[in-house]
Amino acid sequence: PTGVENKLPLQKGMTLQTQISCNRKFSFGGIGYGGKREEYEGRIAVVRGGYADGFLRNKANGALGCEKNLSNLCMDVCLRACGQRRGQRIPLLTDADAVAEQTGTIAYEALCAATRRAEFVYDYD
Repeated sequence: PTGVENKLPLQKGMTLQTQISCNRKFSFGGIGYGGKREEYEGRIAVVRGGYADGFLRNKANGALGCEKNLSNLCMDVCLRACGQRRGQRIPLLTDADAVAEQTGTIAYEALCAATRRAEFVYDYD
């Protein structure tokens, strides 16, 4: 490969992070909404980030940790099987190319999906 990426010291330019809004023990019934509810028993974390934030509604939506999603995303949150504590920051997107490959789109679309609801923090090194 003789592309520009081999000639310049480029780095990833964007990371999307969120917080755990609560963590609870769940031990009854189905979790999620819609026609398909998943049976689950264990700890769930409510993660701030849903389809209104630019993520696909599907469980396997390309976000980091989406394999832990217990159901399709809600508008504002997703429910995950994990023991992370309330307030803990977790990454949802660190590699737009990987998200694009998993979701059948291009990296530009994955990056532009972050909506106005996101807080943009610029870090200059």
